[in-house]
Amino acid sequence: MTMFSRCERCGCAVESAIHVVRDCSFAHTVWKAVLPIHTWSFFFNLPLERWLAWNVKNEAPGWIKINVDGSVSVNRLHAAVSEVFRRSEGEWVVGFEMRIGMLDIFQVKARDVLEGLKLAWARGFRLESDNAFLFDIIWNGFAATSNIVERESNMVTDYTAKEADNDASRLIILEEPPLFVRHIVEEDKRQAPRL
Repeated sequence: MTMFSRCERCGCAVESAIHVVRDCSFAHTVWKAVLPIHTWSFFFNLPLERWLAWNVKNEAPGWIKINVDGSVSVNRLHAAVSEVFRRSEGEWVVGFEMRIGMLDIFQVKARDVLEGLKLAWARGFRLESDNAFLFDIIWNGFAATSNIVERESNMVTDYTAKEADNDASRLIILEEPPLFVRHIVEEDKRQAPRL
């Protein structure tokens, strides 16, 4: 930002912090080149506070975050959901996986979020999902902190849901991260907060 109130790149009359990093036509072009198209609506239209919350990776110390994800396997004719509870430093607290009947993807995500809400509300945890429509329902219907998170930022939970292969439709509690995601948990713990 400059000492002048007008943006030097696009000529906009107001050069605010959000304008510089997101709303300037120059910044817009850069973001569109790197962001998946399905994220544009949220990315470019969220108010500053929600936009920052959506883009910040690590939570404040003391927070426990629940990542949720669902997976539909057409070949196996089933769907599965999983959740991972993690401390702000990325350390695994607990997780679960649950195989459910074959549903459409929205129903899978809704079931996963429902299971997460049961735990989150009871314990005061934070919940994230990669389903924008469901996020809006939750954001407008409940007094809790929720964020949309891209699948790439939710890899531990995504892989856990895809690997859920128990035959019963019951929760399987995972006190330790499964072997196939331990390296990702460790990588996440080493990462600095990102905006």
